[in-house]
Amino acid sequence: MPPEIVAEWNAIRSAVCEVHLFWRFHSDLCGNVQHVTLMEEILLGPFSLIRKAFLFNITMAIGSLMDPAETRVSGIPRPNLSLERAVNLVKPHCADQLNTKLGQMLGDLKALCKPIEVWRNRRVGHSDKEMVLCLGDAGLPQIEGEVFEKALEL
Repeated sequence: MPPEIVAEWNAIRSAVCEVHLFWRFHSDLCGNVQHVTLMEEILLGPFSLIRKAFLFNITMAIGSLMDPAETRVSGIPRPNLSLERAVNLVKPHCADQLNTKLGQMLGDLKALCKPIEVWRNRRVGHSDKEMVLCLGDAGLPQIEGEVFEKALEL
């Protein structure tokens, strides 16, 4: 790996590893009926809060990884440590065939994560007025655990 991109690459890789860790813990805890039953019997309120915190953290982490390579704040470009940035970082150092494959993989991942992005932008990361006050026609999409599993696989 070229030395000039190692720090950013490692930061993005670390973010990917962290979301994997949170998802695995969540799915191990909440995917086991006996665990859920026990937690609901002992700590119904706190368990619901813990589960929600995990899901919100996972949603925000995936959303951050799906961010564009850079955003503009007051007209000034600001780099994001996102997967798009990672793909752009390695682009000059890879063969065209690999760059094409990485671009396609990123596109597939972004398409898969669209419902997660809706949650991030309308409920978790922002307090969308229509969503909070139930004024809009469209509700939040249902997201099955398989979507998270497939996203993390990609």
